[in-house]
Amino acid sequence: MQCVEDMAFALKQWQELLIGRKRDEVGYEVGIVGQSCLWRLYNLHGFDISHDLTYDVMHILALCVFKKYVHTFVKYVEKNGEIKDFDGVLQTVKKLGPATLGASWPKSIESLGFCKAKEYQIFVMWCLPRVIDHLNLGLDSILA
Repeated sequence: MQCVEDMAFALKQWQELLIGRKRDEVGYEVGIVGQSCLWRLYNLHGFDISHDLTYDVMHILALCVFKKYVHTFVKYVEKNGEIKDFDGVLQTVKKLGPATLGASWPKSIESLGFCKAKEYQIFVMWCLPRVIDHLNLGLDSILA
């Protein structure tokens, strides 16, 4: 992990490059896409961006990790022609799931592409295990 001084140095080098391919390559290599206004806090007060920020783990998991695997699963189901079974299982699981889930329940396989964080969490917790079991799938075949 980089320390804040290394990140500040990389940002300075990145800023000195003219806008173009070389700047994009350097930015990609060190993880810079632009200058955040938070760097002012570093310059004024020594605010360490890498340590002094609070990360929203709930949304990072749901909208990055869960979303990626849900979309991988949806592609697998579409490729293997099991969409009708999938939507049927969603409706069955909805009947079995807690009533408190309400409107956040994914309606169909098509609706999984436009979910909020809560819907990805609900799908992974309640639907995915039952869908995998119903379709008699193993995770190895899905992630392959």
